[in-house]
Amino acid sequence: MTTLPTRPALLLCSLLFLGSASAAPDVEPGLAIVVKPLVTAGQVSALEVRQQLTHGAPAGGALLRFNAPLALYGVPVLAEKITGLQVSDAQGALPLTTADDPKQPGYTTAYRHWQATRQAVYPVTVQYRIGTELVTQSGPPFGMKPSGGGVAGNGLGFLLLPENTSSTAAGR
Repeated sequence: MTTLPTRPALLLCSLLFLGSASAAPDVEPGLAIVVKPLVTAGQVSALEVRQQLTHGAPAGGALLRFNAPLALYGVPVLAEKITGLQVSDAQGALPLTTADDPKQPGYTTAYRHWQATRQAVYPVTVQYRIGTELVTQSGPPFGMKPSGGGVAGNGLGFLLLPENTSSTAAGR
């Protein structure tokens, strides 16, 4: 696998989370994401994702949790394709436990949840790789599919996101 000869795609999300009591009042918590496409035989075969969370600890001393969809409206996507997941913070490796939502009939969305086994000390770094999938069926554009030397899909198709922090970005 090789990387594209161009700069890695930089996706800087200003997803701002409600700060914790420990966050400095002049520093807004957030999430920065860098996505690097990996190419095999001229097609993007995977994405390397690196996320950094600054501040924004969950309220009430709750442990940090992440989620990713197992399937969206019947289309299998992210959670099963994540490999090499590593989460670390200022103290080193941040161990996680996993739990899946129960399977539901129909086109409901089920998620995999990852939860830290101890309090996170910010900043927190999340790294993983997610493979793309060949287009084998029609349907909504969920998941990440190789297309024209790049990829097509949406954020729910490759992002592992914090689930118990609150965003203030929508109100801005």
